[in-house]
Formats: sequence, structure tokens, C-alpha cells
Amino acid sequence: MQEHYLSRRDVLKGIGAGALVLSLSGRLQSIKAQEETNLMRINVNDVEIFYETRGEGIPLLILHGFPLDHTVALSAYEPVFADRDGYQRIYPDMPGMGLSPANDSVQNSDDMLRVMTEFMQAIAPDQTFLVAGFSYGGYIAQGMVMQNPDLVDGLMLMAPVVNPDDAERDVPEPMAIVVDPEAVAMVPESVRTTVLGSTAVQTKPVIQRILTELGGAMSRGDAEFLAAFRQTENYRLSFDVREVSYDKPTLILTARQDAIVGYAQAFTVARQYPRATYATLDRAGHGLYMEQDTLFKTLTHEWLDRVEESLA
Repeated sequence: MQEHYLSRRDVLKGIGAGALVLSLSGRLQSIKAQEETNLMRINVNDVEIFYETRGEGIPLLILHGFPLDHTVALSAYEPVFADRDGYQRIYPDMPGMGLSPANDSVQNSDDMLRVMTEFMQAIAPDQTFLVAGFSYGGYIAQGMVMQNPDLVDGLMLMAPVVNPDDAERDVPEPMAIVVDPEAVAMVPESVRTTVLGSTAVQTKPVIQRILTELGGAMSRGDAEFLAAFRQTENYRLSFDVREVSYDKPTLILTARQDAIVGYAQAFTVARQYPRATYATLDRAGHGLYMEQDTLFKTLTHEWLDRVEESLA
């Protein structure tokens, strides 16, 4: 079995909105990024964005967390579409993450939101679309429906950032529900507290995915850019997404043991979405799509059913 591990030098102990924060010392050199054969590239107002699409039909923008890349979103969502047609899934690497380079015009979340909106207008001109976002991607997705509700026909938030200020988040204490000692032993000591503190199901399949998928995604980001961007004054949008009002089919998935962004504040946000299904999944941390994959798939299908009904 191929061994995957996270480098001691390149990972800080803190967690940044859904993933390990990269250190200033450089990228994760210990994980080889696999060659991306399906990636395309587009220039949006002088911002270069790499992205991948799958399928045909209703455009569905899927935004990854911070500081990850599109491969994490792809591994989460593509199994949902193994037996479901009719959607063009669009997976971008946000600027400074994955293979999309950092850009001087993207200094904060307002800039990121603008670029992602312009990206979709370039990819799907004169079309409405759906948006799904994981963690920080969910934060940007909330900003998108707040600024352009008429463009978005449906919204899915998975473990979304609601409050960008870590110190003000209402989060539960870390709790492990299922623990396999052999799986725990797979995690390097240098990042064990961080990895296990964000995971409620510590089995070999889950831990292997965390080390492989998240570690691989982080190896492709611009560490210097990410460290500066993650400062609260840059990470925060200039408006409060908790004031959004959006009346189209919505799904908000949270995890009861999510010690990163929590679940309680997302419930407060759910009140602003009259067409929202809100679910808090037990036996899941921040990576709920890995820890509760069956429920994740089932609820995502149900959201898409409601979207199709509303568009009929």
C-alpha cells in the first residue's frame, strides 16, 4: 500500500476554515501532486483559473474549502453523480489554491467572491446555475446568493463557514466516536492533534482519505499567499452572510462533532432560507462527506430532486 504522510515542516498546528493551515516555510514537499490530465484553464479579467468539468446539463459550481483545491470537492461530489445525469459539474481551483496562481487583484474574500462570480459568468454565460460549497467554499457561496440571488437556482452548504472569526465561533469540543488504533497510528505525531481533533470517525478509510486527499490538495497551494489571506481582516467578507435571504431550494449540512466551524451558527443562518433543509449529522466531524458518506449522498440527491421540481 502506498504510504502518505504530512510533512512536519509544512503544517501548522492550527486549522483554517476546514483544513490544515499551510506554514510559511513552503508547500508540502512530502506529497507528490498527481498530474492533472482533465484540467482546463481560463483567464478571467487577468486572473488565471484552472478548473475541471464533468457531465453535461444544468451548471453546478462546486467550491472547495481553504486551503484545498478542486480535487477534494471532486472526490466528495462525483460519487453522487455516478447514477445521476443532467448536470455539468464545474470544479475550479480558487486563486492561490491548487494550480490557480495567486493574483495581486485577489487579496481578500470580497475579491475571491468577485472572481468566482466572474468565472461562472465566463463559463456559463447568460445562464443561471447551482452552487455548492464546502467550508470556506460555503462562505463564498453564501456571499454569491446574497449578491446575486437571481443567478443561483439552488444552494448547498456543507460544513459552511458562517463566522469568519475563529475566536467567535460556537464549536463543540473535539469528540471521537469511532476509533481504530491502527488508523490513529497512521497519522504522523506532528499533526496528530490537528487531524484527529477534526475527525469523529477515525477508521482506516477515513484517515487514509484525509492524508491522501487533503494532503495532496494542500501540496499545490501558494503558501505565502494563503498565510496572508487567512488573516481575519482578509478572510472576512465586507458584509455579514448571516443576513442573507434566499428562497430557492437549499441544503445545509453540518456535523455534530465539527470542532472547526460547528453547527449551531449554521442553524441560525438556516432561518434566512425558507426553502432550506437543515441537518446536523451525528458521528461526523468537519469532513462529514467522508464520515457519513451515505447520508451525504442521500441528502444531496434529495436537494437535487427539489431543485429539479422548482425548475420544472
